[in-house]
Amino acid sequence: MARKIVQEKTITNSEAKQILEEIPEEGLGEFQRRTLEYTRKFSKLKPDQAEKLAEDLNEKLQLERADAIQIVNTMPQTVEELRAY
Repeated sequence: MARKIVQEKTITNSEAKQILEEIPEEGLGEFQRRTLEYTRKFSKLKPDQAEKLAEDLNEKLQLERADAIQIVNTMPQTVEELRAY
């Protein structure tokens, strides 16, 4: 089955989890199931908190959105952890 890209946007793991949880599990493909499992294990914030933090990092620190989202997804606790990413 051919897929059509409707919209492309970089989102946090928490947002991806929220989107995938809205779909009935029987409607998910194998890739979506694996992604949902991953996001359930590694999402550290609620979707609205993650989006707000990504926006703050983007605006206040002039980070690119993709970089801000990577920081939100990993939630480093120290400067050394942040430098590793």
